[in-house]
Order: sequence, then C-alpha cells, then structure tokens
Amino acid sequence: MEWQLRIILGIIGAIIIGLVAFDGLRRNRRKKGKTTPLPKIDPEQRDREGFDFTGVGEARVISSDPSLAETVRYEQGMPEKDLSKGQMTASGDDDLHITASRDESFQAEEPLTIDRDEELYPDSDEPELIFSLTLVNEEAFNGQELLSALVENGCRFGEMNIFHRFKSAKEPKQKLFSIANAFNPGVFDLDTMPNEAFKGISFFMGVPGGTEPEFAYKTMVETARQLKNSIGGKLMDSSRSVFTDQTYHHELEKINDYKRRKLAKA
Repeated sequence: MEWQLRIILGIIGAIIIGLVAFDGLRRNRRKKGKTTPLPKIDPEQRDREGFDFTGVGEARVISSDPSLAETVRYEQGMPEKDLSKGQMTASGDDDLHITASRDESFQAEEPLTIDRDEELYPDSDEPELIFSLTLVNEEAFNGQELLSALVENGCRFGEMNIFHRFKSAKEPKQKLFSIANAFNPGVFDLDTMPNEAFKGISFFMGVPGGTEPEFAYKTMVETARQLKNSIGGKLMDSSRSVFTDQTYHHELEKINDYKRRKLAKA
C-alpha cells in the first residue's frame, strides 16, 4: 500500500502548490491596486541629521561609541525567526490553512501516472499505471452529506483510513479504486467527519489491480460523476485540468495499450 500513500501525498502537494501560486497572484494584484505616486523630492533638501534623500550626509567627524558597537554585535548575533523544521504553511483562502512536510511538497513534482519498467522491478507489487480524479469545491463539502453520498455509491471506509469501492460486498479482495481526502492529512475520521467540511476528495486506482482495469476505471469515473451530481463540485483530472470526455477516452486507451503489451509478453 506504499504507492497509495505516495499518491495521496502527491495530490496534497499538487494542491498546496496551486494554492501558493494563487495566493501569490492575489497578493500581487492587491499591491498593484494600492500603489500611490511618490512625492516630489528636493535633491538639495536634507533632514535634521544632515542626510539627503539618497542617504548621503555631510562630512563630519564623530567619536567611536562603544554602546553602538555592542548593539551591532547583538543584532548580528540574533537568530532568525524560529520556523518549525520541515514545515511550510500555505494559505489559498483567508480561512484555509494547510500544513505539509517538505517530503509531501516534493511528491507534488512527481507524475501521478507512472510507467514502470518490469525489468527493473521484476518482483514489485507496485502498479504500472496510476489513474486519479479529484472532486473539489470552493465552498467545501459538508461532511455528513459527503459521507452519505459515498456510502450510497457503494464506497466503504477501511484500510489506511480512506474509502474503497469493491467489485461486490462478497468479494472484498477485488478492490476497484480508493477515495482519499484531497487535503492534508489525506485521510478521514469517521467520528468527526459528519461535523467537518472538505475542500476536495481524490479517486485513484492502480493497474494492474484487484480486478479488470477497464471495468475498474469506468466504475471510478461513473462514481465520481454521480458524487458530483449529488453534492456538487468540479471534477479535475491528474493534470489539475477539468475532466472531459476526451480525457476519459485517452485514459481508456492507455489501459488498452497496457493490455495489449501484456498479451504480447504472454
């Protein structure tokens, strides 16, 4: 299940980077809107200490001041503002604060779809392909409504404190896909979920998986769309773009290519 955790962290990191970029643009716009013209300055004018507007003062003789030297030593030796190691805080909205480790932000730079060379990993259980979708909502999903919608669409809470969709209740080993919290900490707590709000959830699956990949992917997309119709939000693909029918058919073609490669090697 290590690859599932990697995907969850990757999704969180990608969203954090997007929020940081959005916050930076917003702050730049505010600064541009608040700019005021500089007052006219007389180049010959000096302040009470004898300095002009460039900071150059008249030549004068001063005596050494031991207390001033001690002040400089103290200021130079002052430690920088203490920041908790390995932590960064990103604010995309005034009421949204997300904290993630450096490892999580690094994961955001890794692709969510991985083509693995079997010669390098002959005995690995990691998937060759990973598909993901994210359902986001600017106003956040109500926890109770989200929980009800997940259960109504056949998703069950389980391993890794996230939800999973299985082929049938009688075949729990044949997992189709999983659903995680798209924001830190990436998991759910059933005890507090009804009273919480969620900015987004992420659907993901690996190929090969516990069942036929094309069926699993179609079921994942269908479930994501049903949740969107039920609780609202916007459905995004792994590249953070709006999920379209073109993306849907492109991902299915990837699965078919994978199946053809498997048959050719058999």
